[in-house]
Amino acid sequence: MDPQPGSAARLKRDRDGLFAAAAKDVQVLESLPGRNAAIADAYFAARLEEVAPPGSPLRALPFCVMALGGYGRGELSPASDLDVLVLFASSVPKQAGELARELFHPLWDLGLDLGHGVRDQTQCLGLAKEDHQVFASLLEARFLAGERSVFNGFSERFAVLAPDCGPEFIRRIAADTAEQDQTPNHDAALLEPDLKNDSGGLRDCQRIRWLLRPWQPGQDRDPAFSDQDLEDLEAARRLLLRARTGLQLITRRRQDRLHLDLQPDIARSLGYRENDRALAAERFLSDLHRAMTRIRAMRRAALHSVRPLSLPDGLNLPASIAFGPQGLRFADDRPLDQAVAADMFRALVETGLPLAWEARKAVEAFAAEGTDFPASRQTLDLFETVLTAPQGRAAAAAMLETGLIGAVFPEFGAVQDLVQFDAYHLHPLGRHTIEAVRGLVGFADPASEFHDILGRVKQAGRFQVLFWAVLFHDIAKHGPDHARKGAELAGGVLRRFGMDEAAVAETSLLIERHLLIPASASRIDLGSETEVSRLAETIATAQRLDMLELLSVADARATGPKAWNSWTRGLIRELCAKLRKLLTEGPLAQPHAAHQLLTARDRVRAKARGVLDSAFVERRLDTMPQRYLLSRPAVDVVKDLALIKRMEQALEKERVRRPGKRGGQGLTAIEMRLLETMGCRQVTLAAPNQPGLFAAAAGALSLQGMDVHAAELFTFTDDTVLDIFTVSAPPDILYSEETFARVGRSVHYALNGKLALGYRLEKLRSSPLVRRRKSPGPPPEVEIDNTGSDFHTILTVRADDRIGLLYDIAHTLATMFVQVHLAKIGTHLDRIEDTFHVRTDLGEKVTDREQIRELKAALTHALASRS
Repeated sequence: MDPQPGSAARLKRDRDGLFAAAAKDVQVLESLPGRNAAIADAYFAARLEEVAPPGSPLRALPFCVMALGGYGRGELSPASDLDVLVLFASSVPKQAGELARELFHPLWDLGLDLGHGVRDQTQCLGLAKEDHQVFASLLEARFLAGERSVFNGFSERFAVLAPDCGPEFIRRIAADTAEQDQTPNHDAALLEPDLKNDSGGLRDCQRIRWLLRPWQPGQDRDPAFSDQDLEDLEAARRLLLRARTGLQLITRRRQDRLHLDLQPDIARSLGYRENDRALAAERFLSDLHRAMTRIRAMRRAALHSVRPLSLPDGLNLPASIAFGPQGLRFADDRPLDQAVAADMFRALVETGLPLAWEARKAVEAFAAEGTDFPASRQTLDLFETVLTAPQGRAAAAAMLETGLIGAVFPEFGAVQDLVQFDAYHLHPLGRHTIEAVRGLVGFADPASEFHDILGRVKQAGRFQVLFWAVLFHDIAKHGPDHARKGAELAGGVLRRFGMDEAAVAETSLLIERHLLIPASASRIDLGSETEVSRLAETIATAQRLDMLELLSVADARATGPKAWNSWTRGLIRELCAKLRKLLTEGPLAQPHAAHQLLTARDRVRAKARGVLDSAFVERRLDTMPQRYLLSRPAVDVVKDLALIKRMEQALEKERVRRPGKRGGQGLTAIEMRLLETMGCRQVTLAAPNQPGLFAAAAGALSLQGMDVHAAELFTFTDDTVLDIFTVSAPPDILYSEETFARVGRSVHYALNGKLALGYRLEKLRSSPLVRRRKSPGPPPEVEIDNTGSDFHTILTVRADDRIGLLYDIAHTLATMFVQVHLAKIGTHLDRIEDTFHVRTDLGEKVTDREQIRELKAALTHALASRS
């Protein structure tokens, strides 16, 4: 074989030139798939002439080279497979192996991915009958080189086979799409869509074409879609193809998943630019999600056109609505009005049937031209009925996707396609809102932990207020201070539609405070009665708490797993339980604080009986800080005391072995407990108080691959310290005990100068196995607040996340003689927002202006220096 064939050299030169030009020019990028396929075509034609010119032994039996799949359609993204088949007219000869090597090895030498085969016609047709994927690839077959008569003969035989295989092929497509639609998180609205395989992706475009294909000779294309529909489909497909091309140009590998950190670069490569309302990536994703929604809807309509829906028994429809093979349609072609549109959506809710494609287009046109829905209470009632109906999910999605909600409520329409590029929200704003509304509906399920709360809201006649607060909670999301501005904007909308002023005021208040509970749960000290009481005063009533809790949970669940997970669920549940007790039973601390302390001590004694020596328990009860005794369950206090006793015993031995100041330096006792309600681990360290203990523990946990979610520190009057961390599961849960033992040893070594945690973490960060952020995010922010707590300074830090970041923060605080008493860690993919309740080493708030200024500067430097 020629070691450097000219055809391969031209292929490489032409591809490299095309890719370089596409990286600079959007128009070249758009044309790249077709031009890249043409470059590959030229290679096969030239290479065949190099190795097997007419009359050579390799051409003894007639054959052709065929392109299949996407290459067969004449489209090759930068890293797509070259799917090629060498097809012989009759049996495959011995020299076929040599021919394949000569054709394909130069491509492998260039590092190209190649899907290849060598078969005769009979083998190929047999495989097509048995394997629907082979059948699909042959539907796209295209001649490349060799004997065209072989290709033409095969095409004729395949055309005879296709009508017999078509019905089974369609059945398999239907099964595949049904499975896809039933898969969790299948929708095109996900944060990081798969451009090829997700619902609404490029694969669905192929399925639509196959579903509409005329399988019988003389049969016309299925008339499910108009020419304009197909043009719109092609425009959506071209956007996805451009995005996939840009993605593979940037990554230089076969990749279809649009990862978050790549989206800004891809948006810019496609010509998107930032404006005063949205980032370039947000504008790109908004267009992308609209395109994928369109493709998904057309794929479902195409499927119903070849596999018609069955008429349900006992169907009772309004005169204006009829049943068709794709679902519900309008009974005649007269222009829509609000009464007929209302009939349609009520019928969708009652029957659970989908909206037929033509009906969908009619509603879209009705919405685009401006509806005649009156600004009245009846309109509010209609939308509430449809969007909150038990079977209303499909109808709610149709209302959103056709633009009807946005047409009736233009303030909502202005933001419904907004994509928030924050690594946090899975869906565009409109879809997020519908998911929140459907989440609220789901609370009616008796199995829901929020069932009783929703029942109280309904019994009090406040469900309508709650529903409109959920629907409009993000209506001003296009700018800063969206909660306050959204309350004002929503209030104006609801007044326009005739809602009574008291209901408007309550709805607006819920919108203004819809972030209050999740923000407080992740920020305040839940063990501080003062801070919880202050929040209870803001909320004012138990009924409002019920509505705020449901709104917060529905919003968080619809946002995605970064906002709603076992950890945040546990925080919100704990906070709301304490707030509800305050609002229904009165303040916890007044006037019986002393009684509470005595009761807590008695509970500890009861739990410790038979487990720990009573004299030890009494001694330790006298050293406990009040906040610890009141906030920690008695059963956990007893476990902590057992850990402290173990630490004391080890400390006594250590000081005998190593007398002097360094006796006991770095000594800790460590214990791990599984938190069933949060799916996390609680790591408790007991140790003599010593500088740098919290930082060492945070660094040791990071070194062993665990993420810290929260930390609470208690200092007893005898200078015993309990550091209580809530952490993610260790990487290898089968060896959890060994992992936590290593944490203890790492703390010991770090505090004795035998382990440089900063150096070790930096080495870990520089490992090639660690995923790095492609480009830095916003600069770090440090906020210091002395008003949010009576006893602590509240320090809030926002920065790009990295391994060991908590260690860097804690180490900086320790060098500034600032002690951490409580830490809550919030991570949104690659960005952290951590809150620390701190005091000086004298036990006071950080109030000195020079110290505050220096502390901010030191933390900002620490946060930025290793990013």
